[in-house]
Amino acid sequence: MIPEYTVNTSLDWRATDRFGMLFSVTFYGEQRPMKLDFKGDPVRGTSADTVKPYALVNLSGNYAFSKDLKLTAGINNLFDKRQFRRGNSVSVTSTPVHGTSGGAGAATYNEPGRTLFVSMTSTF
Repeated sequence: MIPEYTVNTSLDWRATDRFGMLFSVTFYGEQRPMKLDFKGDPVRGTSADTVKPYALVNLSGNYAFSKDLKLTAGINNLFDKRQFRRGNSVSVTSTPVHGTSGGAGAATYNEPGRTLFVSMTSTF
């Protein structure tokens, strides 16, 4: 269930001695589930679902008020790409439990939506 590839790229721009911006993108390739379930049988149904390639974009900036005081603020997952866990990675080959029709395939994790952050750093 590891992505086919992961590419990280970033641009760190120092506009002035006091102000800078960081733009980053992470590209994730297709993610495929296990081919066999825990019994050794080929996975079927939702247990064979893949996760399509996607990208996450982050943007932040920082400003130094002085050599000892710096403010940083940013947005992670700028375009609010969400990925929701659909169950576990185990294929259900017997009677479904609680209305499920199988495992989650490769969708066994959550990708949280957009988040904002602010931090202030002081040195002395």
